[in-house]
Amino acid sequence: MFREQGLEPVSIGDNCWIGSNTVILKDVKIGLGVVVGAGTILSKNVPDNSIMYQKRELTVQIQNDSCKG
Repeated sequence: MFREQGLEPVSIGDNCWIGSNTVILKDVKIGLGVVVGAGTILSKNVPDNSIMYQKRELTVQIQNDSCKG
């Protein structure tokens, strides 16, 4: 059904928090343990254990390798 409408599914890993009013564009893959701030527009893949948020025109990505268990 998605492909008929021209929409591609996204992939969201386990243990993710996605804030309200977040927009996830087609073909985006969100890794494990990712936190996405409210109002963020995701147009690129997000690696595991990252924090993504947008502040005006700036996109900030913080990757924490110490979170890997």
